[in-house]
Amino acid sequence: MSIELVCVALGGVLVLVQMLLAAGPRMMSAGVDWAMGPRDSGPPAVSLAAQRADRAFRNVLETYPVFAAAAIGVVVADGANGLSAVAAILYLVGRIVYVPAYIVPMGPLRSLVWGLSLLGIGLMLLRLLVVAAG
Repeated sequence: MSIELVCVALGGVLVLVQMLLAAGPRMMSAGVDWAMGPRDSGPPAVSLAAQRADRAFRNVLETYPVFAAAAIGVVVADGANGLSAVAAILYLVGRIVYVPAYIVPMGPLRSLVWGLSLLGIGLMLLRLLVVAAG
């Protein structure tokens, strides 16, 4: 399996882990009845760290689909190379480090790793465009 597809798969695992990090504290705070019900009463208050975990989760939902589409496109078009492998690793490592950097506010580090993951997406899209242009 290509590095790009491994990073897509691991990125999917990361999305699921972040979903649990975001949902777990809310369910623990409100209880199982609230979690299994229609949630008409709105979400319960949670800690600041839990709120940050939720925002980090929402952020990965914005970036992962673009990364996954570009990476899969590169592989399907038989255009995987060193650049696309580096791009995939940049994205994945950036997103992994982003989670604790956001939850435990690490100031500039959060912005730096967000930028690295964005660079990974940009490089992957560049590779896809080069391959598509033939």
